[in-house]
Amino acid sequence: MDYNISTSVTPIQLECVGLNGQVCIINSTTQQQSDNSAAEPQITLMANQKVKITCSVLIAQNSRYEPSVDFTFTGGEGSCVESATSVEPLSAPYPSQINTSNVDNTHVVLYRVSRWCVREFGRFDDNAALQCHLVPKNQSLTVPVELQPTQTYDKLSAGLDVHYGPLFVHQTSLHMFNQTLIAGTTRPINFTCPFESNPEPVFYWRVAHVAFKENTTSKSEQRRRISITEFLQSGKDYSIPSNLDIGSFIFECKAHTQGIVNN
Repeated sequence: MDYNISTSVTPIQLECVGLNGQVCIINSTTQQQSDNSAAEPQITLMANQKVKITCSVLIAQNSRYEPSVDFTFTGGEGSCVESATSVEPLSAPYPSQINTSNVDNTHVVLYRVSRWCVREFGRFDDNAALQCHLVPKNQSLTVPVELQPTQTYDKLSAGLDVHYGPLFVHQTSLHMFNQTLIAGTTRPINFTCPFESNPEPVFYWRVAHVAFKENTTSKSEQRRRISITEFLQSGKDYSIPSNLDIGSFIFECKAHTQGIVNN
């Protein structure tokens, strides 16, 4: 009689390490999703920086053959630039649910099977899901075909929280950089600070009044900047005051992203 026993005895474990001093954080949660399944973990990392992600599982395998599983990674727009699988036999004692007694000169061996993947994630990967699939792997040619596994064993899904600093976004009709106000009118006009980031940035605005000199011929002497205010925290949209003096005004904004970006 020949038989093949290969089964996972633990859920898939996930690890993430930032390379070259970068940060990679796995946030686990005990909250359940609407379908009562366990909530997926979330990976927080910086955009365009290499991280090393590892998925692992404990496999109980009869001693006739080697573990018959491996991992594959899916999700996001990129792929692994480096990847490898390791199969490590563990020393006793084993968990109590594993029967290690010999049968026909065969016993159960516990292995840790893990696969690591080095890759980068971009800002367009934010809110995507990274998945580790525990999949069958053909064993040695000495294993009969009928004993080869065919089903997918398990998978782990983790949400991606990709952080990036303030980026200038393409100008749209909402990002108007020049406005003309007629004295005495009350038509509301806003400027929009054209930056985005993850997490959402904090916006600051300041106003500079450009006054014109009289009786000058040189354009460089016809105006000078005065009355520059300090940067004050405000929203992404800045409402232009309706009680401005006649003249030219320059509205300046800056965006600051906190968290692991801090820029």
